[in-house]
Amino acid sequence: MSQKELWKNWDEEKHYGELFYKRATGQSPEMQSSGAASRVIKEFYTGKETLLDVGCGAGHYLKSLRNIVGQDIKYTGVDPTAYYIELAQKAYGNTADFKVGSIFDIPFADNSFDIVMCNNVVMHLPPENIKKAFDELVRVARKKVVVRAMFGVRNYIVREILTGNDLEPGSLEKIVYEDFDLTQSKFRYFNSYTQDFYEQMIHKNNKVSIEIRADRDWKQFDNIPDAKIDTATKTLSDFQVSGNIILDWRFILIDK
Repeated sequence: MSQKELWKNWDEEKHYGELFYKRATGQSPEMQSSGAASRVIKEFYTGKETLLDVGCGAGHYLKSLRNIVGQDIKYTGVDPTAYYIELAQKAYGNTADFKVGSIFDIPFADNSFDIVMCNNVVMHLPPENIKKAFDELVRVARKKVVVRAMFGVRNYIVREILTGNDLEPGSLEKIVYEDFDLTQSKFRYFNSYTQDFYEQMIHKNNKVSIEIRADRDWKQFDNIPDAKIDTATKTLSDFQVSGNIILDWRFILIDK
């Protein structure tokens, strides 16, 4: 793996796909963010629109979409990790369409879907490629794009150095000094950007209108006791927190 690709780790992180699969099949609770996104989409869904979920994982958002928006929603999911797509197809059979594909080159023609959504993905992308990702989301959308993203009072580029299974208690404590080489260590981006940055980036090549909404559509929770790791997400006042990082989640609604 080249230095430029050290952030690409999802193929190796099968445990995340298995967690998504449990949520998709009802073995684990749905994510609160999937309910929040579904309630946003329900506001403008008439029962006829097609929807593309970019970065769909194992299709775990579809469960909430069907429960909240409509059982007959015309859904397609795209994810770059083939294993996650296999799990999604296992979870839903032929009742939904899933395809392997990158957010930087979404495998559909212009204006293919009425609604395009992308949740909890932008934070993990290389900052130099963020604009390309938004351009692709807008390109394949006919009417609306819904993105759930992390915001900051400034633009922060954060690298979380990966050591082992980050869902396994104690695994992140195994890093030693000799491993801490940013030219060689695998990592996950955990980036947040200002509202002004997002708006300028989206508007640069796209004639669209933008609405920003804070996501506070969740109940207080603490995942640390169940996960047994101190980087699990919990709530603190009006925000969610992962380890030392405050998660200021907002929805970006783009109208074409």
